[in-house]
Amino acid sequence: MGKKKKKKAVSSTGKGANLKDHKPTVKPRSRKVVFHQKVLLISFDIMKWIGSQGLLRDRSPPDMDYLKKIYWEVLDSLPHNYYSRGVINLAKVLTWAKKFEEAYFVLDRYSTLVADEAEAQYLMGTFLQKLGTPERALTYFQKALSLEPDHPLVLISLAKLYTELGQVDSSIVTYEKAIKLYPENFAMLSNYGILIKELGETDRTQELFRKAQALKPNIPEIRNTIGLNYIRMRKYPQAIKAFEKAIAIAPEDPEAYHNLGIVYSLLNKIQEAERWFLEAIRRNPDHAGARSNLGNLYQNTGRLEQAEEQLRLALIINPNLLPTYINLSRLYRTSGKSSLALEIARQGLERFPGEPKLEKLLTNQDID
Repeated sequence: MGKKKKKKAVSSTGKGANLKDHKPTVKPRSRKVVFHQKVLLISFDIMKWIGSQGLLRDRSPPDMDYLKKIYWEVLDSLPHNYYSRGVINLAKVLTWAKKFEEAYFVLDRYSTLVADEAEAQYLMGTFLQKLGTPERALTYFQKALSLEPDHPLVLISLAKLYTELGQVDSSIVTYEKAIKLYPENFAMLSNYGILIKELGETDRTQELFRKAQALKPNIPEIRNTIGLNYIRMRKYPQAIKAFEKAIAIAPEDPEAYHNLGIVYSLLNKIQEAERWFLEAIRRNPDHAGARSNLGNLYQNTGRLEQAEEQLRLALIINPNLLPTYINLSRLYRTSGKSSLALEIARQGLERFPGEPKLEKLLTNQDID
């Protein structure tokens, strides 16, 4: 009789293995394991550098699955002083692979081990925020900040989360602390600038965005935001210069062309405004804002058929534009198409219940 073949043991990290089945075990530290430990630590440094260069924004590196496999294989054999770091690094690799639930599970499973690690608490908060539980995420961010009060990523994430939860005062306090500690952190300056902009504090907004612009002068979004703030301040020549600089940086980006159209509309330079709106649409036919503003311009200059076309297209592209419902309903009303005017007003009220101008249009009242 032939010898019976021994069945190979199934590795907990093999194909089809479930993360929940993984249990820490004690293994002898072979040369291969020692080598893998070095690979783990070195590869993380490499991955960290790749992330800092922005190469992971849209895709994961081709060796991501291999790195995940290595982390699982060597995690249990790491020396005690490296173990918590190995857990955190594995969670980061899973994050870069966009496996947020798996990353959360890893940290949750070893929560006692990483309870005093600010980075682990920060990652838990990040995963919970991505998984749609911001209130739980807040608890972890606050714990991370208590462990490491000056951690820049924790500060900015906590400030943004406060904004998301409507706790604006807490957000402002956190941003102000962060900017004092890191006055040249672009993300903090730009995100705080966006918040202050929503609160209508134009001078402070300009200050923050100028500092952000000085750090990264070739980002068109910053130029556009500065220009829009100049519009709010009615400093139209400065706004035009800001938008022209944005176009010079990114000539195919439609936003600055659209913003120039807005400025020239406010200056009542109709031909210039029309030209810039059309330039924005040429670069992005689905730019709902440009179509809506162009439709409004046509409406104000008596070109009603063209206005109707642009306004309707704008609502098809983006049905959440309140001014477009109002302008299109008014256009139908002045054109004698009362049934269409009422229908558009009704559609608008479905999206914006209780909106006074739409309520007036629905009852055939005059609006300002």
